[in-house]
Amino acid sequence: MCDHPKYVIESVEDYQARVLAFKPAIIQNDDYVNKLYAKIYADPNPRPTVKMVHISDLHYDDKYAVGSLANCGSYLCCRESWGYPEDPAL
Repeated sequence: MCDHPKYVIESVEDYQARVLAFKPAIIQNDDYVNKLYAKIYADPNPRPTVKMVHISDLHYDDKYAVGSLANCGSYLCCRESWGYPEDPAL
């Protein structure tokens, strides 16, 4: 659809400044989140908590081998070629 894609390399600081430009100054220049956590911590009635895991950006590895070494010294482990923990050669 686009003959000439346009890419802009942007620093984190530039992105943050652009996002915060639309926020009220009071939120830009204070410790709102820290105060909120302090208020929650000081509350004598503990709140229920939830433990959770967020997993994203998954990739399929067709060479993954169940039970193979997870700590093999390479950036790609868990493969049959690296062996298994019970392998006497390791």
